[in-house]
Parts: sequence; C-alpha cells; structure tokens
Amino acid sequence: MVGEKSVVCHQLNYPYAVAFCHTLHMTKIYMVPLVGADGTRIEAVAVCHRDTSTWDPKALVFQRLKVKPGTLPICHFLPNGHIVWIYDLHHIFQLPSNLAANVATLLSTSSMMIGEGAKMLGEKSVVCHQLNYPYAVALCHAFHMTKIYKVPLVGADGTRVQALAVCHEDTSIWDPNALAFQVLKVKPGTWPICHFLPNGHFVWVPN
Repeated sequence: MVGEKSVVCHQLNYPYAVAFCHTLHMTKIYMVPLVGADGTRIEAVAVCHRDTSTWDPKALVFQRLKVKPGTLPICHFLPNGHIVWIYDLHHIFQLPSNLAANVATLLSTSSMMIGEGAKMLGEKSVVCHQLNYPYAVALCHAFHMTKIYKVPLVGADGTRVQALAVCHEDTSIWDPNALAFQVLKVKPGTWPICHFLPNGHFVWVPN
C-alpha cells in the first residue's frame, strides 16, 4: 500500500490535456506488480474503495459483483494515462499560503527573498489548478516550452520555505491583454514569464 490520502485525476476526452481530479474517501492505493503470460512485468496502480454506501445501487460494478452498496470493498485498477497523487509522497510540493499567487502580487511582495540553491526540476510537466467547487476538482494541463523550479525563499523573520516557480519561455500565443504583460510592460513572445504556483496547486514532473 502506498497511501490512504489521495487525489485521482481522470483524463477527459479533449484534444488537449484536461483531467477531472477528485479526492477519495475511505480509499487505499496500492502498487501491484503484474506478470503477463509472456513474462512481461509491469507495475499497476489499484484503488480499493472501502466505503461504497453512498454509491448508486445501479452502478455497473454492483451488477457485475452481485453485491449491494456498502457491503464489500470495491477494488479496481486505474486505467492507463490516469494519475494518482498521494499526499504522503508529495508533501514537498505544498506551498505556504502567504506566497505570491500571481505575477502582480509576486512583484509587489518584499517580505520574501530568494535564497541559495534554486533547482530546476524539469521541462516536461503537467500542472493542476484548483477550481472553485465545494469538492476537489482541478484543471490539469501540459506545458509547452516551460521550466519548473524549486526555489528556496527566506522571510524577513528568517522563515525558510520551498516554493515552486513556473517559467514560460514561449508566450507568443498568449493574450496580449494578459495581466502579466501589463505589469511587466512587455509584449507576448519577447520575454519569459515566471511566477510562483499558488498554494494548493500541484505539478507532476517526470524523473
């Protein structure tokens, strides 16, 4: 078992990378080694829902297993291309709430200074932004010509935190009226645009 607190993202049928993300209640996530008939070995992610009492009794899974909601745990593999985020494994990417959330507030924030040891995590990434719903829903998308950095910040009182910064190297197709261009007084495609990732948003970077 790799964790009990998780967010799962399911790919939606769009021509670009969009996913529906939600938290799982009373659920365990497992990494399961599978061996094919030809000896091929892979690692699969299995999800076990321990409490199905609120599920639709007409759901296909109950018809297949011939059980009723809430009587037995329901386990299944995650489809290929879907993503699971385990809190315990990714806590390093959680940001403090007092960091700048966009370019405008980033430039006007003087209480934090950049410390030594900034590290680029990767150039291929998927970022998920929390949407304003009463439950956990996120908009996930892949980035083009973008670098992700882990940046140490130092507060005026000596407090040290790690923040995630996103640098968009190609802004040529951005809206010329975007706030970033108004604040920096530049035009699309002329300069990279960098900003911190807001608290509660998260990013996947391949190893």
